[in-house]
Order: sequence, then C-alpha cells, then structure tokens
Amino acid sequence: MQNYKKLNKVGQGTFGTVYEALNLQTGQTCALKCVKLDGKGVEINSYREIEMLSTLYHRNIIKLQRIIRSEQGLCIVMDYGGDDLAYQFDHQSLSLTESQIRSLMKQLLQGVAYLHQNQVIHRDLKLSNILVDKTQTLRICDFGLARHMNFTMTSGVVTLWYRAPEVLFGMNHYTSAIDMWSVGCIFAELLNLGNPILPGNNPAHQLQLICKLIGPPSSSIWPDFSRFADKFRVPEHSYNTLNVHFSKYSRACIDFLNSLLVWDPSQRLTAAEALLSDYIIDSR
Repeated sequence: MQNYKKLNKVGQGTFGTVYEALNLQTGQTCALKCVKLDGKGVEINSYREIEMLSTLYHRNIIKLQRIIRSEQGLCIVMDYGGDDLAYQFDHQSLSLTESQIRSLMKQLLQGVAYLHQNQVIHRDLKLSNILVDKTQTLRICDFGLARHMNFTMTSGVVTLWYRAPEVLFGMNHYTSAIDMWSVGCIFAELLNLGNPILPGNNPAHQLQLICKLIGPPSSSIWPDFSRFADKFRVPEHSYNTLNVHFSKYSRACIDFLNSLLVWDPSQRLTAAEALLSDYIIDSR
C-alpha cells in the first residue's frame, strides 16, 4: 500500500469502501476498494468479485489492475472511472439531454450485453454502480453480487428499487432478464433527473408501485404469475402510466422504456436486442 496515496472516499460498495487514489510510482489516478477480512463471509464475496473482474475485459466494465493483501484485509486496485451517477445527480446537479441519456444507455447496454454473452448476471445494477468520467465514458462497477448463470441463485439480491418482479415474488430460477429490469429502472431515473421511479419500502410495496406504473400483472401477459395470483392483491385503478410520467419525451422513448419494464421476463428485451432498437441506434 506504500505505493498508493488515498485522495478521497468516493463510495461504499457492497463489501468494501472505495477511494480515489494516486499511484505514486506511475502518477496515475486509480480506485482502491478496501475490504476488511472479518471472518463473516465478506472475504468470500470479495474474492468472487476479484475472480469475476479478472475475466472481464470491456471498455464499459471497470478494469481490475491488481490485488494487495495484508493482515488487515485486501485492497482491490482498479481503474478510476469517475463518480457514480447517483453521486453526480445528488451532489453535482447533473443535467442530461435526451441525446446524452441515449448515449449513456448505449454504453450501459454494451457493457450488460458483454456480461450476458459471458454468462454473467450482475444482480445489482443501479445508478450508484455506474461510473461516468469527464469524457462521458460509462463503466459498470461493484461485482460483489455478480454470479455466473449456472450458479445457484437466491432471491435476496438487487437493491429493492431496481428489483425485478420475479425476484420480488421469490423466484430462485431467474435469468439475465433481472438485469434488464434494472436497466429499465436506470433509464427511467435518467429521464427523471436522477429521481427514483419505484421507491418502495418493502417487497409488497414495491410490487404495488410497479402495478401503478406499468399496470397489473395477469396470467395472460405473464403465465408464471398464476403461481402467485392467490397471494397477491392487485391494486384498484392501476394501469400503465409511463406516458403520463414521461409525457415530455417522444413516443419512441416511452416505447423503449415499455420494452424493458415488462412483467414477463421472457418478453423483456435482451441487452443485445435493445442495442438494435431504433431508439438506441439513433443515439448520437
């Protein structure tokens, strides 16, 4: 660690504290994710993140540089990707044009498509896990919850506001479509000046908010819903209100959002499909 000087604390990841730091040998800025080994499983998730990052190479994925181990814990050295989008909205009054939003979405989808092509599900996509630097280059970070698709899954994943309906209903056999729901939530937040569109207090409340945003589920639009229908009360007078929430945006924009926020995971756009949509192709 003597070769690195911590400059600023820039975030709290799933399993560690992240600092902007200076490599004293090269003079380059980097990011340090410092994790204390407490014997409670934190290190297992950190090693999983390291293993995952060591196999991923894409301009829209944060790059692992090296690992430093000590008696106090371990430090993951990564490229510095700038501040996360949540911080930029909250503390830097970030303002984006629709053209800039489409450009960021294209980069996000390129990174997610790369993950899914390599059989990786991030499982915690949200504004605070997306870094954007001064050149407007986007990088996905924090792979503490990421898993390969053949890994045994659990339902207690993804920050609540970005959690897909199938995960909220407790399904353990889910697919990369859970990431695409999160991508839809991120897109909506970018359109909404960084403000959350589904700020639920608990899973039941979250499902109610989803109903009021995109309309209620049914077995006709999502066959698997029949497994949960007896346990779920559909709120009255709920219908798709995306066109109301985002009335200042184009029909193409709302249609794209509708293709991501879909009850049935098999009907959600994949990242590869989303990259081929007219809305993203037309981004400049």
